Amino acid sequence: MAPPQLTVGMPFDATADIPIFPPAATLLAVVLGLLLHLVTGRRFRWMPKPLQSLDARLALLVALLAMTKALMEVAGSALVFPYNLTRNPLYCSLLLILMPSAAALFDSAWPLFFAPLLWGYLHFVVISAEERLLVQAFGAQFEAYKEEVPRWILL
Repeated sequence: MAPPQLTVGMPFDATADIPIFPPAATLLAVVLGLLLHLVTGRRFRWMPKPLQSLDARLALLVALLAMTKALMEVAGSALVFPYNLTRNPLYCSLLLILMPSAAALFDSAWPLFFAPLLWGYLHFVVISAEERLLVQAFGAQFEAYKEEVPRWILL
């Protein structure tokens, strides 16, 4: 018998367990935010004056990406950093690093307005489907991990 598997839209499939591929959903949230910028004609600036130049924003983006790479280099057990802080470090990075990075890059807070919708999609659709599969595959071992480590950082 084949192990259970999730179906994922690449980038979209309404019949899949995860209809929209999570990075595609993140890109969609950023693009919708930028469309709001175009439609309203307001940039909705949020960066402090010293960071409003393109060079400063690109440097900030590179620094954030380097920090993300350093945080995600994990070897061995899943209970080492960052998996001891959250069961979903990649989804946390989409919300806490990538979305703000996009807003910083374009110096427009509009993409951040879609972060709560992205969180809801990841929480209620993506992670719920993945965790149902993980419970089937690993049973009590995954249940114990769920009890020990929160789904989201600080929640």
